[in-house]
Amino acid sequence: MAPNSPLQRTRPLPVSKQGSPIATVPPRRSECGRATEAEDEESGMKIERDSLRPFDFEGLEIRDYTAGAEVSSSVAEITVPAGARHRRAWSKRSDKYYYMLEGSLSFTVGVKTLDLTVGDCCIVRQGSRFSYGNPTSEPARVLLVHTPRFDLSEEVFEDEPG
Repeated sequence: MAPNSPLQRTRPLPVSKQGSPIATVPPRRSECGRATEAEDEESGMKIERDSLRPFDFEGLEIRDYTAGAEVSSSVAEITVPAGARHRRAWSKRSDKYYYMLEGSLSFTVGVKTLDLTVGDCCIVRQGSRFSYGNPTSEPARVLLVHTPRFDLSEEVFEDEPG
């Protein structure tokens, strides 16, 4: 291994009097905050799309993948029907990441208009006013991540539902 290799150990493993490495029990969380192997076994989860019951939010169909989970970010899939829109709003709490899965949407963030198609991502920073709509004749689907996780009481809506 090269002397400056990132894989090189900076501290030697503890050894017994006979010179063999001593197994140690790692802390629940490592010094850098990464999960231990035992914790990884407990915290991995699969959420199947078909197991989620979509709900209506002002004409948008939402599947909330993280409802009720104690996680740092929330993830939802939103289906935006043709002609539908999300009214002007902003978050006191979260940054929002919208990743286009299907179709296209037109976002207004501040004074900018951003047209998104499949594979595009729009980032709306906490405190930024935004709205979006589907100007096409086909439904659009977008994956939304809130960081920190979504809290409706921290969302501010500025105009009436349309």
